[in-house]
Amino acid sequence: MSHVNHLQHGNTDLFWKKFVGQDENGDFITGRVGWTHMPPNTTKHYNTQNPAHVESDIEDWTPDNNGSKKVVNVDTWGNLTYQWPDANLAEIPQRVESQWYIYWMQNMPGHKNRIRYGEKTVTNWWVFTGDWDMAISSKLGLTSK
Repeated sequence: MSHVNHLQHGNTDLFWKKFVGQDENGDFITGRVGWTHMPPNTTKHYNTQNPAHVESDIEDWTPDNNGSKKVVNVDTWGNLTYQWPDANLAEIPQRVESQWYIYWMQNMPGHKNRIRYGEKTVTNWWVFTGDWDMAISSKLGLTSK
C-alpha cells in the first residue's frame, strides 16, 4: 500500500500516518487502524495479544480521524467467532494473531466506500490484495485521480 501511495502522491502519508498510525516524525501511535505487524492498541511489533484498551477508529476509519471510535484490545479480534475447520479453538496455533489479520483486513477500505480524502475518494484497497498486477499496470491509486 505504501508503494502505491508513494506512486500516486509522492509520499506515504495516507497509508502510514493516516491509516496505520504514525506521528509527524514517523513514530507509531495508537488509536488508528494499525497494520499486519501492529494492532491499534500497541506500538510494538507482533504484540497482537496486548490487553491494553485504546480508542480506535478501525471500524470507521477516515483519513481526517473523524470516524467514530470504539475501545479495542486483544478481545476485540481474539473473541470474534470464525468458522475454523475441525479444530478445538484452544489448539489452533496463533489463533488470536490470525484473527487480528482477518479483523484488520475486514477494515480496509472496500468496494463502494464513501471515504473522502480532501477532494478525492478513497478507492477499494482490496483490489491491491486481489489483483496486484492489474492494479499496478492500470496505475490505480489509494484515492481517485
